[in-house]
Amino acid sequence: MLKFFNEDKSLNFKTHTLRDMPLNFVKFTFLLFSSLVLAFWFCPKESTHQVENPISIRESTVDLQLRVGEQLFVFGKASGGLEKIKIGMKLLDFHQLSSQDFEEKDTKLQWKRNRNGSILIQKIIDGKINSFWTVFPSGILQFENLSPISSGPALNFKVLEEILFSCSWVEENQTEFTRAFEASQQKEFSKLSIGNFEALQLKFEDLNVRVTPFELKVSALLSPNSDQTKYENISFGFHQAELYPSAESPNPSSSTSKSKATSQNLKLKFEFYQ
Repeated sequence: MLKFFNEDKSLNFKTHTLRDMPLNFVKFTFLLFSSLVLAFWFCPKESTHQVENPISIRESTVDLQLRVGEQLFVFGKASGGLEKIKIGMKLLDFHQLSSQDFEEKDTKLQWKRNRNGSILIQKIIDGKINSFWTVFPSGILQFENLSPISSGPALNFKVLEEILFSCSWVEENQTEFTRAFEASQQKEFSKLSIGNFEALQLKFEDLNVRVTPFELKVSALLSPNSDQTKYENISFGFHQAELYPSAESPNPSSSTSKSKATSQNLKLKFEFYQ
């Protein structure tokens, strides 16, 4: 039995049981204890997950528009790829180009909603799936190429109307962005090859892009316009030899390595933010 002890003026202790306690005090104690238990049980816990939003889809004869919260992703039906990204009032013209191997073939776009709420967008060439994008409720995009490329990069973007202000990347086995390119420090723009990166950040005027490969040996190539006043092409492939297919192989094993690399699926994660 619970006991409560009170000390009197003569320093003699007198024992009281719960039966001796006033009824109102017992009720108050019970209600206070119950309130504390309920408050702890129903207290909202801080979430460590990214905010997810339901994806709404608007389809027309020319494009497929997916809205995720404030983000809007536009996929062109003629190109079969990503073309524009909009966050709030900020717009990025990030136009995916078709590989030279498939320019003259029949291309179409089809989509479906997955059970986890993501949207799968497939690029179909001559009846076969060439590549696909997955748009997640978190706003993250994932690209995967399913067809081996005989020459050139596996994924190529053109940014004609955009200015790339800076580019930084994390090299293989590093944890920080150790190298960077700043447009303000360039007098003339030449091809810039970034090999074996673990993360790549592209900063444009309105929006930024972060690219993370699922394979450590992915390379990127930035190519300038004809006037060499800015970068207008951004390509992704497995290694240097694929980005520069015209380069001679230093030894016979290089061509074997290239064939093995191009048979793999290029898989990249894209994050767009202000």
